[in-house]
Amino acid sequence: MPCLGMSFYLKNAVLNAALHGTPFTLPSRLLLAAFVSVPSDIGGAEPDSAYGYQRAPVTFGPVTGGTAASTSNASFPLAAHDWGGVAGFGIYDDGGNLLFYGLVPSPLPVIAGDLIGCNAGDITVALV
Repeated sequence: MPCLGMSFYLKNAVLNAALHGTPFTLPSRLLLAAFVSVPSDIGGAEPDSAYGYQRAPVTFGPVTGGTAASTSNASFPLAAHDWGGVAGFGIYDDGGNLLFYGLVPSPLPVIAGDLIGCNAGDITVALV
């Protein structure tokens, strides 16, 4: 699974907090998103929620050496239609802000009836 890097939103929030003392509200919940297009610092296309797709809750362990790994399994609902290929993943806060994103080494095909997700430890995030 990918190592996810910081989004523009998170980079700006960290710099504003460090340089200007601007408060940064920590999220109460993190959500894993699957991207069916190549994601960027501002996000990517997700499967259609009209067919049951929704982001999956995920948790992370302590930061070690500038990275943190997921500590929970994260599963998306059963694919009710073909998604095409999953090109990457992202982590959103509960306010809908993209925090981290990254690509998978090769697109993961998802067809109707598939159940996809990530096991604990499959996802790492880094301050890059």
